[in-house]
Amino acid sequence: AAFALSRHKGPLSPSQRLHVVNGVARAKSDRARGFLIRLMALIEDTASLEMLEQIIERHENSDLRIEALRAVGRRKLTPETVEVLVKGLSDQSEHVIAQTLLSLQSQVAQLKGNDAAGEHLLRFINEGSSPWTQSLAIEVLAAVEPELASPVVDQFLRGGDEDLMPGLMRASGQIGSSVSRTTLLMNLQNARTDIQMA
Repeated sequence: AAFALSRHKGPLSPSQRLHVVNGVARAKSDRARGFLIRLMALIEDTASLEMLEQIIERHENSDLRIEALRAVGRRKLTPETVEVLVKGLSDQSEHVIAQTLLSLQSQVAQLKGNDAAGEHLLRFINEGSSPWTQSLAIEVLAAVEPELASPVVDQFLRGGDEDLMPGLMRASGQIGSSVSRTTLLMNLQNARTDIQMA
């Protein structure tokens, strides 16, 4: 039944919604549970959001936490969905963190100027993580809160971390800060000098 519902298009009927929510808890396999979690994106109520939040915070299977983040990321953006999404930033799995950032990035148009999301992203960036997720977080922050991102981008550009450069260049382009552009050009010039010396 989970697989048949997973191909469903359009809004779910009340009985289908009930089947999905009850099925997540009772599914015998993680694969079936994953299909049902995807469908929870179509259910715009508090109870299903709370269930997705519990999966994000507590489920041992990182693939299911990722599916839950995707489902929240596809829902209508509200302060509650943002709060649930940013919980993925504290996950131990780099893949779950990356999905959190991708879900936030997919909602950038609606997140613009969202102080709460900007503060969570800034805290995540400052706590440090892998260059991959840190770079993506800087890009998302630049799109959501350019004013918050500008000093962060400048700071990391001055640091010259090569692993962060692609994300910093994209973030700098989004911000359009003259300071960021100047610092970026100086780093590129230094990189050319290093290459010529080698």
